[in-house]
Amino acid sequence: MQQSFSKNQILWMTITGLIIGHFIEELSYRAIGLKYVFRNYEIIGMMILSCVFAFTHYPNSTIDFLIYFQSSIIYSIIYLKSRRFELVLILHILNNSFTFIPMLIESF
Repeated sequence: MQQSFSKNQILWMTITGLIIGHFIEELSYRAIGLKYVFRNYEIIGMMILSCVFAFTHYPNSTIDFLIYFQSSIIYSIIYLKSRRFELVLILHILNNSFTFIPMLIESF
């Protein structure tokens, strides 16, 4: 059975995916994980959390895993240098917007 979504549902799913999902990810991996759990072991924490981040995105190949892993490393470095949660959240949202926005436009 093929399910179709209304434009409002598609817009809501996009907003949810771009903002709420990314907020939870960045809060978990950077603001809590790096700041509290691995505060004395930032490099090890960055590596472990980046592996978890990559695996939670269900990569289909080693290349996919490395893409997610690398992006998490970049977000982690930016967070560790700036200590600004909102900065990595905005960067993560902007990065993934390049995927979501074309899908959103296509559906309208």
